Amino acid sequence: MEFGIDFEEASKCWRENKKTKGNGMFTYKCCSLTKEGTPCKREAMKIVGATTCKMHASKQNKKGFMNSL
Repeated sequence: MEFGIDFEEASKCWRENKKTKGNGMFTYKCCSLTKEGTPCKREAMKIVGATTCKMHASKQNKKGFMNSL
């Protein structure tokens, strides 16, 4: 059985949610949108499973708290 893997495409997809820090190191990008609707340029929090930056995480927590009242 033969498999054809397009490593260029795989690398491009893998890098979509990451920022390069140089020297082969990467960090995750925040997956939230700004008020203008553009992607956030901040780094995601360094917590396992975090997909947002600290600012967007606090906004989500406030919204959740306000909706529970």
